[in-house]
Amino acid sequence: LPQVTSFDGSQTFIQLVNPTSEWLNLSLTLKDDQGQNVAPPASVEIRSGHSLKESLRNLFSLTDPGYQGSGWVLVESDKPGLVGDAELQLFEGQALTTVPLQYAPASNLLFSHVAQGLGMSTGLAIINTEDVAANVVLSVFDPDGNMVEHTEFSIPPRGRDTRLLKEYFSDFGEQLGGYITLDSDREVVGLELFYSDNLAFISAVLPQ
Repeated sequence: LPQVTSFDGSQTFIQLVNPTSEWLNLSLTLKDDQGQNVAPPASVEIRSGHSLKESLRNLFSLTDPGYQGSGWVLVESDKPGLVGDAELQLFEGQALTTVPLQYAPASNLLFSHVAQGLGMSTGLAIINTEDVAANVVLSVFDPDGNMVEHTEFSIPPRGRDTRLLKEYFSDFGEQLGGYITLDSDREVVGLELFYSDNLAFISAVLPQ
């Protein structure tokens, strides 16, 4: 789960479903952007045909740090078949979106949406799933396929890079439409979130 958040007007609920004919034994680990554990891993058993929905705070026994905490969750299962998502409730409950579990890391990602400026902002969360640093090339294209921005950076082992487009590119102007590509020498998972600056909505975009 590449994005979870809690406290300071936000909370996350993790829902996991076991549609298989066997029990699933799970280990969930909450990590920060450097890939370090934020709390001890949580062990969960889900019976066949059952589901679990629990808040991030309760699952990892988190205490309020006085500011919004953000990270990602590594979910490991002893058998295949698990499905689920994270429900993000943000801005004192004004906006809500869901982030599905991502199962297949890849070295090339494409995000089919760009919304920056004119009252909207777009951000990315990219996780390096491997135990060595990932070297990443991030490019933004306009609706006609012209590259308008380009940058390169590294993500530490098991770490995460999360920024707004205007933080990746300090001179990024206004753009509605187009797409974003990401090429990495290691396998990564990613998520795009765009939202209105007046906090009326937020939406998750999965890579393809």
